[in-house]
Amino acid sequence: MDPATRTNLLLFAAALLVLAAIWLVIMGFTGGGLVQVIAGLLAALGAGAVVRVYLTGRDR
Repeated sequence: MDPATRTNLLLFAAALLVLAAIWLVIMGFTGGGLVQVIAGLLAALGAGAVVRVYLTGRDR
């Protein structure tokens, strides 16, 4: 895969996960429940993992 394409896909995935995390945590605290808060935290961890993969690939 082209490095520029890989970079774009990783950043896009990270952005989607960050938005999902924010949305799920807010919905969980405003009446959704504990499951949505946990899902939001897992999405935040996923975003962190994707950013870590991006930064690791960038160092090469």
